[in-house]
Amino acid sequence: HYGEGGESVRFGGIVCVKTDGAVAAHDGLLTVTDAVNAVVYASFETDYDVNTFDFDRSKDCLAILRERMEVVLQADYQQILADHIRDHGEAFGTVELKLEAGSRYGHLPTDQRLEQIKAGVTDDLDFYALYFQYGRYLLLSSSGGNAVLPAQLQGIWADEFMPAWGSDYHTNINLQMNYWIAGVGHMHHTVKPLVHFMKMVSQFGQKTAREMYHTDGWVIHHTTDIYGRTGVHDSSQCGFFPMAGPWMCMNLWDQYEYTGDRDYLENTLYPILKGACQFLKGYLIEDRQGRLVTNPSNSPENRFYYIDKNGQKQSSMFTYGATIDFEIIYAVFNRMIYAARLLGTDQEFAAELEQILTRIPKLQVGDRYGTIQEWIEDFEEVEPQHRHISHLFGLHPSDQINESDPEIFEAAKRTIARRLAYGGGATGWSRAWIINFYARLKDGDSAGEHLRQLMRQSTVDNLFDMHPPFQIDGNFGGSAGVAEMLLQSHLGTFDERVISVLPALPSAWKSGSFKGLCARGNFYVDAAWDDGKVRTVTVHAPAGGLCRIKLSDDMRTFDTEADWAMDGDVLLLPTVPGGVYEIAFN
Repeated sequence: HYGEGGESVRFGGIVCVKTDGAVAAHDGLLTVTDAVNAVVYASFETDYDVNTFDFDRSKDCLAILRERMEVVLQADYQQILADHIRDHGEAFGTVELKLEAGSRYGHLPTDQRLEQIKAGVTDDLDFYALYFQYGRYLLLSSSGGNAVLPAQLQGIWADEFMPAWGSDYHTNINLQMNYWIAGVGHMHHTVKPLVHFMKMVSQFGQKTAREMYHTDGWVIHHTTDIYGRTGVHDSSQCGFFPMAGPWMCMNLWDQYEYTGDRDYLENTLYPILKGACQFLKGYLIEDRQGRLVTNPSNSPENRFYYIDKNGQKQSSMFTYGATIDFEIIYAVFNRMIYAARLLGTDQEFAAELEQILTRIPKLQVGDRYGTIQEWIEDFEEVEPQHRHISHLFGLHPSDQINESDPEIFEAAKRTIARRLAYGGGATGWSRAWIINFYARLKDGDSAGEHLRQLMRQSTVDNLFDMHPPFQIDGNFGGSAGVAEMLLQSHLGTFDERVISVLPALPSAWKSGSFKGLCARGNFYVDAAWDDGKVRTVTVHAPAGGLCRIKLSDDMRTFDTEADWAMDGDVLLLPTVPGGVYEIAFN
């Protein structure tokens, strides 16, 4: 799994203690005695260079540490604390969530509240708001501030030299899930380390695409690391997933949609996205029916049964044309086509991608169970409870599966129901994904129930998610699921997204409010509700533009001082840069 030993990162640390007591050093320990207070100052440094994904042996870590510590020891602790609170508050305080007027359990320690939920308490709604904000805190801590690397499987809380799965970057859902909360959770700056990371990995992946697949563009597989590993790793089966790079482009694309930053789209995202599409174009081959398919292919980590040429029942991960492949191709090709036309470039390439989209297999509903087919044929799964539900990528995080196609939408519901009937969602991150699925299916009570199950089965006293063992993607995915229950903006075209307020509100969440959640199109939304009905919505428009809000039946009468129009059940709200628009529903 880890290869032979070789050169390693050099690292060091300095720890100092200021105290009104006595400090002694012995046997590798610092001991403080006879003290009223003690302040511990710690600084750490490595010779890793994030701009080269390599070591910088010219770097004198110890000299850097000493210089840094000399400066910080001269600073006033209260000023350091005040600066920290200010910086953290500015980043963290962008979003508020209240799920009841006041918590009757707020006086209890977190671990006791969690134990109550595990024992069956259902009315501590404030705990779910706490959990949502905890996920935001974890991402701000792992990928905000001075972070230079994106959050990996344990965030910054990897306390072992050989942590689980090498504490690497799993890219067949896990790294992607880590950043689902970034956009809607109003933490755009946390994506910066991920963007740089993918820019570097996409450069390393050009060699793998060229030498392994003889294609243009770039490719990575199911894991990568801080040295730019792009080949198949761990095994030839789980480790094979050349769709990982295109999937990662979805996270980078969301950063554009949430911020509307055209310079980012043109100069940073576009070259990465184009390279992913070039790889996919070269990877597709024609099958016997004249369709363009991926080959070889798998549906991450899941296996199916087939009958071999001798009539024997066998199992495999490999086939051609797994469903997730075409859902990813549909998503990234459409984004590439839109970007090319918006930027006025690569029109011939965009036209080629449009033509390819007409030849890839469509989503299929299997005859066996009426579920979305996971593979090109209606195979039987080896593990019907499998943690990966990859064939619903089009439901979440993508937007291909939605209410506009009722047959596929209903088949998606049956797909999840079948997984759960066999014990699916047993791992933390998988349960978190299911929350997001049900939110997209507009089933608030099911989403809320699986949020409770995430607490009961996969959360420990400090609220870390247990895969098991600790794996932070479940925290991030759970927080993203809460946001998805309250605000959605994935429907409509890329330049005409439609905002939906409280699309999947659990019936138990009768009253509450949120502030600062972000919708695609660069709008920030505040909302309050009572008895399950929206009472007020406030739209903040940093960049202006036409804001579209889908109105449910109980939102059809309202008061606002803003100009507005209706397009069916969608409220059209023209906004100016920096404008704030309040709507009161009757």
